[in-house]
Amino acid sequence: MMKEITDIIIQKTIDRITFEIPVSSGRTVYMSIKKYNYCNDERCVVLVDSNRFLKLWRKEPYSIHTKLSMGTPKVWTSDYKYGYAERGFSYGINNPVPLADVSCSKVTINQPIYESKFLFFKTLIGTRKEQFDYVAFTNGVTRTIWLLANEALFFPVECRVGNGSERLALVGGVTRSYFTVEELFEI
Repeated sequence: MMKEITDIIIQKTIDRITFEIPVSSGRTVYMSIKKYNYCNDERCVVLVDSNRFLKLWRKEPYSIHTKLSMGTPKVWTSDYKYGYAERGFSYGINNPVPLADVSCSKVTINQPIYESKFLFFKTLIGTRKEQFDYVAFTNGVTRTIWLLANEALFFPVECRVGNGSERLALVGGVTRSYFTVEELFEI
C-alpha cells in the first residue's frame, strides 16, 4: 500500500503537525514540523522511501558525512551522537523529533576514463560527463541514521521549495507529491 504524507499525520495543533513512523521493532516513533509566522509556503514536507533516500545520500559529492552515508546499521549505531537520537525518539508523541532538513540537487561531474596498460597501470584517455541526483543535509543526520538503523520504510523530511522539494519527491519520494507546511495546515 502506497503511503502519502497525509496518511501518517497523527496530530495537529495550532502550530505543529506530528507524524507517526513505524520502525522494525513494531514501535511507532513521532516526528513533527512547526508552523512559523513566515516561510510556511517555502518549506515543504516530502515522504521519502528509506532505500531511495539512502541511495541519493550516498551519491552526495561534497559530503562531510561520507562514513555515515556509506555506513551500515553497525556503523550508525556506533556513531557518538546516536544515543541522542535514541533518547529523542523515546519521548513519544508528547515531544516529537523535528524533521531532518535536506536539499536535493542534480550535479554534473567529469568522470575520468582510463585505459588499462599491462597488469597494474592505467592511462587517462579522457572524461565523460555524468549527471546524477543527490541529497545533502542542512540538519538531521543523526535522527536519519537512527531511522535507517531501525528500518523505517519511510519517513518525512523538510525541504525548501528552491532546494529541490519537487526533485526529491520525484527521485526519492514514496509518491511524487509533496506539500508545503502551509498546505498541510489547511488540509
